[in-house]
Amino acid sequence: MEPSLRRPFRWTPTKRAVLDLVLAGVPKIRVAAALHISRTTVAAWCGAPEFVTALRERLAERMTATRLARLHETALVGARLHQVCVAILDRADHAPDNPSVLKAAQTWLATYQAVRAEERADTAMAESIRLGRVALG
Repeated sequence: MEPSLRRPFRWTPTKRAVLDLVLAGVPKIRVAAALHISRTTVAAWCGAPEFVTALRERLAERMTATRLARLHETALVGARLHQVCVAILDRADHAPDNPSVLKAAQTWLATYQAVRAEERADTAMAESIRLGRVALG
């Protein structure tokens, strides 16, 4: 349909429910069944520029919240890793061959690396969504 012939998109409670269900990962066929509307209608709404924009904005908001939580988690794990490393240095003078201290440091370092990897993945996904590189709907 040519842009000049397209009806203006107006948000309704049903369209907002479709948006919420799509954001929750519900397949479009199940969205249609749950809301008692046709699959064609759901597909048309999901393809509307206004719908796609709203979907991208909501995904970006969700990713931002996830990223902030992950940054907090990274800070906590990083602080604990620092404490463990300080303890290792303190104990190295008293018991340089204590394997439990080294094991604790290795565990915290692995945890920190895993959290940082998740943080980097979140950042990359948020940027892809922002730039429109992720297929939505």
